[in-house]
Amino acid sequence: MDAQTHWQEGHKYALEGMKVMLAINGGAAVALLAALGQIKELRVPVIAISMMFFGFGALAAAMTFFTAYLTQLHYGNREIEGLDQISADRAARKFHFFSYALFSSAAIFFVCGLACVAFAILFLVKPT
Repeated sequence: MDAQTHWQEGHKYALEGMKVMLAINGGAAVALLAALGQIKELRVPVIAISMMFFGFGALAAAMTFFTAYLTQLHYGNREIEGLDQISADRAARKFHFFSYALFSSAAIFFVCGLACVAFAILFLVKPT
């Protein structure tokens, strides 16, 4: 395999990872809302905090798509003659860093949301 093929495959897996992060944060929020409709004992303040974490996680995951687009745009602009390749490279690296930071934030928000739900279920909900 040549380097171009590896870049294409890496891009594909990164895109799928971003989709998964968006889906698990959004899906967790929807599942939690459905559970709240059925289990009244779950209606405790910490569940609202977990919803906030899942929402921020979904937002961070969605923003990752935008920063990834900007990253690729600026990496592509390095190849256009007449443009300042150094500033395009600097911008590409900056957006590349932000993409990693946002993706990592989405994962952290998801784990924090899960921790809040687990805390609510284990310690705040009274067994029947």
